[in-house]
Amino acid sequence: MKVGLIGKRSSGKTTLFEAVSGIDLGNAAALPAVNIGSVRVHDACIDELSRIFNPAKTTRAEFTIVDYNRSQDTSDSMLGSASLVAKYREFDALVIVTGVVDDLEFVKPELDDIMYELNMTDIMILDAKIQRMKKSKYDKAELQLYENIISDLEGGKAVPVSSFSAEQIRLLSSFQLFALKPRMLAVNVTEDLLSVAGGEPLEGTGLPGMMISAEIERELKMLPEDEQEGFLKELGISESAASRFVNMVYKTLDLISFYTVGSDEVKAWSVRRGTTARVAAGKIHSDIERGFIRAETIHYDTFMEYGDEIKAKAAGAVRSEGKDYIVNHGDIIHYKFNV
Repeated sequence: MKVGLIGKRSSGKTTLFEAVSGIDLGNAAALPAVNIGSVRVHDACIDELSRIFNPAKTTRAEFTIVDYNRSQDTSDSMLGSASLVAKYREFDALVIVTGVVDDLEFVKPELDDIMYELNMTDIMILDAKIQRMKKSKYDKAELQLYENIISDLEGGKAVPVSSFSAEQIRLLSSFQLFALKPRMLAVNVTEDLLSVAGGEPLEGTGLPGMMISAEIERELKMLPEDEQEGFLKELGISESAASRFVNMVYKTLDLISFYTVGSDEVKAWSVRRGTTARVAAGKIHSDIERGFIRAETIHYDTFMEYGDEIKAKAAGAVRSEGKDYIVNHGDIIHYKFNV
């Protein structure tokens, strides 16, 4: 899963990247063209499972975060040059970063400008496709699909992705439209505003969101780790930017975690809610998905009632599930497969 940060220059994208990835980029003048990092998901279940199994390795669920450096980009566009915007299409989800602001009333106009640019790039791509189609025989239903999306985008409406059929999604997949990507909002605010608001979700934007203060993040990085929680509490902030960011991404993308356990490794895996056992197996290895036989499954809460695998199996608490079983958040799964 690749989550991309987009926004105008000096919006705080790089500060947010550092805060959630834990990477200190140092001198801004020496930033690379693109910053890529991993965001690990804090999960108390992994800590407990690791304590019980005492594995050689413990691996948390994670996703990739990407921030393109705009310091050398001379484009007047809110999003950057056309070549840079084209790279944004590779993201699975977008986090729009706005700011720095001391009044949340300034957020909506900036967000509207960014959304307008995103919509216009989608419209240009679809319009070019329509013009090509009209030069030869074309499928009327396909053409109507593209025209309907353009109409929604021009009217500033949300594209009804959830109502699209599997065939419509297939037709649209090659375009990598921004309108079909999950979008979130991160607002870079002053320290005073964040202290008052506490980093609570933003209302009236139509997007799931969070606040971050570049000032606070800079101060936070200078403190020892054991002092950071107290510093945030003094400001009236319950969670760090990194924690709030992970929660926002998980909720927006409707992600859940399942676990594989053993003496070699205890590991958390992220999948979309509604994923079947067989498809989830493919996250681990394609051979497991291809040769799937069954998934021996127990939920974390049930496992903790027994404390170990032998007792859980003896009590009949471990279930044997087939390929169409829908994985639940907190499932511990042992896959049986043959290739």
